[in-house]
Amino acid sequence: MSSLVDSLAHVHATDNGLWLVVLATCALPTLVLVIGRVVSSPAPRPLAALIAAWLAMWIGQFAVVEMFSAAMCVRCATSWWQHSVLAAMVYGVGMGIACTWTALGAMRLFVLGARLLGRDADAACAARGGELWPRALVGLAAALVMVVIVVRLPMPGGRWMPLVYLALVIVPTAALSTLVALAAAVVQFSPWRRRAS
Repeated sequence: MSSLVDSLAHVHATDNGLWLVVLATCALPTLVLVIGRVVSSPAPRPLAALIAAWLAMWIGQFAVVEMFSAAMCVRCATSWWQHSVLAAMVYGVGMGIACTWTALGAMRLFVLGARLLGRDADAACAARGGELWPRALVGLAAALVMVVIVVRLPMPGGRWMPLVYLALVIVPTAALSTLVALAAAVVQFSPWRRRAS
């Protein structure tokens, strides 16, 4: 009985920790939103534009995590090159490039969200969104290519390591690329601008 209580307490503590992490990720975009509206641009903006701006900044901040993944991939590629593991080296280099590309796209999305807070910025932001989402899809395509490399080519670390590569690097990169592309497409088409007109 005590083990069951301990297990439930551990699950509850884990859930609380997860919620704290989620709330922490909301701090930066909320702060930029408040500063942008109160200090820089107090002119009224449609609620949909503010939500899109906040979501763009929330997604864009994960560029920091993606840059960490890129650094780890390059580090692993260097180690695999020293041990002459060609397939793993190709994965490390390719995934490092894909992570860097995705991180740069996420940074652009964060800046795009911040610019969307200003008045008379819809046209310029829509143009930048139209340029950004195809680039994000390139990162998604690169991540999918890395899936083929991990699944089909021999990788070091045993039979379960490809799942680790997929779960820790490839899937997060593909997910971030997809979110960047979706958010940029929303900014490009700017449904709130059509309603205002």
